Amino acid sequence: MNRCGPFCVAHTYGFPAEERKRGHCEFPIPNELLQAAAKCILYVLTVSRRGNDCARYQSAAPCSFDGIELFAHTFQEYFEGDARQHLWFIGVPTEAQLVYDNHDLIYSYGNDDSVISIVKSKGLSEGNPQIPWPHEHCYNEEFDASEGEIMEYCEWAKFPLKEYDNP
Repeated sequence: MNRCGPFCVAHTYGFPAEERKRGHCEFPIPNELLQAAAKCILYVLTVSRRGNDCARYQSAAPCSFDGIELFAHTFQEYFEGDARQHLWFIGVPTEAQLVYDNHDLIYSYGNDDSVISIVKSKGLSEGNPQIPWPHEHCYNEEFDASEGEIMEYCEWAKFPLKEYDNP
């Protein structure tokens, strides 16, 4: 049975709604990592159910940690429960990157030993996760409003998707 409705591509994603409602998850990237590494948001919209351009949306100005934390927590359920996007946090000027992708995986690029120490203290570890195939990505109607709210959340600089961004 397809639990996602008509906006679903063959690929299982995210936590079931009952898990999210029980408070199963806190935002997957610990605040300490965001504070250590992030100054810019890159929201990569790969599928739109609202007619928005599928593109890379980068915050037009550097963000404070409080601003990034508020953004991450405001849209936490959307990021965890819908597969239409990837989320990048980019350090300025270091260009270190934390990526939370639409498979609920976290990637860290160019980060230093202090970030690695934070990752290990949170019980996260380096690995080679295997994404099952086939699986599905769901684009849930319940998150359509969140997609629209993000587009209005701040001033975004829009860039074309890269080949590896596609769902």
